[in-house]
Amino acid sequence: MPKPRVLTKYEVDESRCILCGICVDACPYDALRDGNEFELSHTSRENPMIDLMALAAVDRETEMTYVRKERDWLQRATNEGRLIDRGKLLPVLPASLALGSGKGGDGGSALTTGHGPHGGHDGGGAGGTHAHAK
Repeated sequence: MPKPRVLTKYEVDESRCILCGICVDACPYDALRDGNEFELSHTSRENPMIDLMALAAVDRETEMTYVRKERDWLQRATNEGRLIDRGKLLPVLPASLALGSGKGGDGGSALTTGHGPHGGHDGGGAGGTHAHAK
């Protein structure tokens, strides 16, 4: 009796693609998605994985609305009663964006950058590009 074959390597032949979505449903890692933005995708791994032309097509107002909504996550988490160790917070945005001041001043930047009272930047909003876990 032959041994059952176990599929360990998944390959999508894009030349045969008819946009049916079966590969998206079958992917065990949720690495594929379908949608109407397939023209913006590329498959060459030699080039950067971020398509700058596709990024330029993003509606900036929508993107900033998302950032504004997400920057108060710490306050919302505290209000929900979740325990947050503030000493282990890592920066994800420059202090000027995270605080919404536009100037990159102190104003509590230690909370968002985790670098002490001066936020670990030069005050011009250029900092916050590296992280140190405590």
